[in-house]
Amino acid sequence: MDNSEKISQPIVPNTTSFDGDKIKLVNGETLDVQKFTYLLKQKLNDYILKKSTFLIIKSKPPARIGEIRKWKDGKLHRKEFHKWVTEPTKRIKQPNGKEFKLKSLFSKYDWKLNYIYPEFFKNFNVQKSMTKFKEHLLKHPEYKNHLGRLSILEALAIYHYSLKWGVRPLNTDLENNTLSEYTKQYEKILSTALDKLPRYTKRTPVYHGTTLRESQILDLKLKVKNGEPFKFGFFTSVELRIVDGEKYMTKNRGRIKKDERLVMFVIHAKTAKDVTNLRWRTDTHEAIIGHSAEYEVFDVSLKRNYTEIKLREI
Repeated sequence: MDNSEKISQPIVPNTTSFDGDKIKLVNGETLDVQKFTYLLKQKLNDYILKKSTFLIIKSKPPARIGEIRKWKDGKLHRKEFHKWVTEPTKRIKQPNGKEFKLKSLFSKYDWKLNYIYPEFFKNFNVQKSMTKFKEHLLKHPEYKNHLGRLSILEALAIYHYSLKWGVRPLNTDLENNTLSEYTKQYEKILSTALDKLPRYTKRTPVYHGTTLRESQILDLKLKVKNGEPFKFGFFTSVELRIVDGEKYMTKNRGRIKKDERLVMFVIHAKTAKDVTNLRWRTDTHEAIIGHSAEYEVFDVSLKRNYTEIKLREI
């Protein structure tokens, strides 16, 4: 007997087989386990074979993943999606009186991203960013006006990068060439998102404040002399105003190591992508340059408080 014959046959309850075990329903009612199984099978029997139906099941704490089980052709297919994608729509009023629906931002493409990049979206730090991102969306409904061609989950990748627990593991793995499955998927989705943004052309140069060892500064001076190209090797956050660059140069540095110096990279960029309105900070202006960019070093000079290194993207 094939599956179609099994499903098409009527199911007859055997009330004497109910063993008394109970399950608690969402509304607080209790139901015998075997009776529940019978009612569920009876419900599925009402559907025509090969017609897709969905059962949405939320996972137990502390996990934040929801599971969707899809019945098709008599078989069960499992796909995992995040709880915040599947939970009920939340609404807030915009200044114009219209309602902003969080769930309405999700597209079929976003659901596909969940499926293609599972290690990225399951990562604990990404889950933290999701919670913060969701709060940001509800607080700033105008955020969706800055998406352009981005999907909401591609915007999440940029938002995640703007947080310290997002940027550091990715750039460390890229710099050391030790990409994990998580950072491999992270690199792909972030690169795809940046490719969809227009190039920043309003003002040049852009600025990247950091610290470097004396030996690294000397190496850059040699590159000027020998005409050798320079490459960061990781995604580079750059500020669009020099005041922001100076702020990042000294921010959270604490005591600088004895052999380190404050450095300001002044970059004449070609591929910088403005992400000012797509990240969590609102008090600075920022762009991102991809990790494959190469530069010509054409000047290294000592300023009053820091070393200035001028780069031109090739």
